[in-house]
Amino acid sequence: MSQVPAPSCRRKVERTSAKVQVLVHCRARFQRAKISDYSQTGLRLEGTFGLIPTDVVEIEIASDVRVPGKVEWSLGGQTGVVFTERAEASHQAIEEAARNAV
Repeated sequence: MSQVPAPSCRRKVERTSAKVQVLVHCRARFQRAKISDYSQTGLRLEGTFGLIPTDVVEIEIASDVRVPGKVEWSLGGQTGVVFTERAEASHQAIEEAARNAV
């Protein structure tokens, strides 16, 4: 019987918990959501609907600050987004999320 590794064992990049309200832009529409955790490679959103894997999205964290990404997975009201450009620690969007980290 094989055991499934705990999520922390699967992650290659450290994730940080956050409670940040954002706008998710996709297919000429937008919706409100909340970042539940993030890393330099992506983030997990709560409260999303209608997003499917491979959707191209922009996550608007602050006015005029948008981070491009691609939906990696979506299940119920949660969505995993991979940044299409690696975000550096100093990236404005990451700094905003870090200030609001739980």
